[in-house]
Amino acid sequence: MLLSLLAIELIQEKEHNLGFGATQVLKEYLLQGYSLNEARLKQQLEAIDKLKIGLALIQSAQLESLDQIEAKGLLTVLTEYTHSFILLNQYDTGHFPKAGLSKGITEEISIKEAMYAIHSLKEKLITQGEATPLFGNSRDDGFVGILGNIVQSFNGEYLYPSIEEQAAHLFIL
Repeated sequence: MLLSLLAIELIQEKEHNLGFGATQVLKEYLLQGYSLNEARLKQQLEAIDKLKIGLALIQSAQLESLDQIEAKGLLTVLTEYTHSFILLNQYDTGHFPKAGLSKGITEEISIKEAMYAIHSLKEKLITQGEATPLFGNSRDDGFVGILGNIVQSFNGEYLYPSIEEQAAHLFIL
């Protein structure tokens, strides 16, 4: 944050050389970049917290004797969180493997399709006892904006050109 503020101050000092429009663009780029990095850091910290909880469960499991079903459940949770954390970390650090990703997106998901998918997942998770009726409820129209963000394009090219990259970006938002 301090570096971003310093950069903005330097830009303001040189404003007469760059012109107001260019200065505004640079300011917005720096501020948005900071916000995006802050959001990614927050998500990584949340994932680390979940892993810590899993580790605490393992440690407590060592003290108690678990039956086979409980042990399998614990391992499943840890495996899923670990895999998700690794993929998110690879995406955030620019090391997400791009080989084998789908190319040539020809269709964008509509808000209606997305809401239907969320509703279907909600019903399934409630049936399995893994969610409550609060799951998947929209607070405002923010989800519409998020879907718009993942299908942004520039010069006729998608900024997130594969389904997998769009899904990763959707997860981050």
